[in-house]
Order: sequence, then C-alpha cells, then structure tokens
Amino acid sequence: MNGPAKGIEGFLIKVLDDVVFRVYHDNNGGFTDYDIAHSDLQIKITDRDAWFYDGKVLDHAPETLGVEELRAKKQAIHDDLYDKVKMEMFKASSKLEGIDYDKIPGTIKNMTHEQLEEYAWWLYKRVGVLERERKFSKISRVEVIGSEGREYVRYFKDDEYMDWDLQDDDRTLKIFIEENK
Repeated sequence: MNGPAKGIEGFLIKVLDDVVFRVYHDNNGGFTDYDIAHSDLQIKITDRDAWFYDGKVLDHAPETLGVEELRAKKQAIHDDLYDKVKMEMFKASSKLEGIDYDKIPGTIKNMTHEQLEEYAWWLYKRVGVLERERKFSKISRVEVIGSEGREYVRYFKDDEYMDWDLQDDDRTLKIFIEENK
C-alpha cells in the first residue's frame, strides 16, 4: 500500500522494547510516555501527515520529507546514466562483433531500453521458431522408452510441431507440442 494513512485502522503490535505510547497533556508540550504491554492495541490514524510507503513503512507524507522530489531526481539521474552506459556497451559489443556502429540503422540506435528488450525478445522467439521449423520439421512422433519398452507414444497431427526445453536447473526435459500458426 502506498498513500495516505489517515483513517486507517490497525493494531499496534509490540515487537521492540523501545516503542512507547506518548500522550500530550497540554499545549506547552507536556507529555507522558507509556510503555506498551498490550500485545495488539487497536489504533486509528488521524494524522494528516501519516503516509504508507512501499507497503511496509509508515512515515511522514512525501511533501514533509521531500521524498517525491528526491525520487524524481534519483530516477532521472539513473535513467540518464543507464542510457549512457547502455550506449557505450552497445558500441563496444558492436565493435567486438565487427559491426560498424555508424552503419546500424537509427531505428535501432534510438530505441528505449524497453523497446530494445521487446525487440530482442521478438527476435529470440522468431529465431526459435525458425530453428524449430528447421530441426523438427520432419518429426512426426515422440516416444518415451523405458526398461520395459515403449511407455509413451504421441503422433503429431499435420499442423503440429514439437519444441523442447530444459528446466529446473536442467533436471527436467519438457516437450511441447504446439500448433503451427
């Protein structure tokens, strides 16, 4: 939960010994701190300046702390540095692969990180499809052979193909039978 805490009801749970319940007696700042022995004291937040952060922290509102302004600055610095480092790595890897960076189409060079990830994922899937078609284009059945012979046989339909994947730290072989699309 992120947002204002005013009006939220909950329980004050004693976890640390230094938590106290402070009661102000007058406008001059006189108060008494009470040790909390109650194990699950129900309370209601009435403070307009109370705010939840990242689902786990209750603190002052962002305006009081200046949090939003700092977060925005931090994100801007992060994004700028990330883009610069990404570009330098891209140039260096292009050079290592013998690719002239200046000849790479601007449409790729100008993509955001998210667009590049999406494009890379699309390329990966497309290459996978082409490789599957090449490797498995003639396969028409899958058989599992055990110590007593055939334990499983599956014939493919005309519009099906097989793919496989190693999972669980290469301890599981999964075979996928999918339709051509």
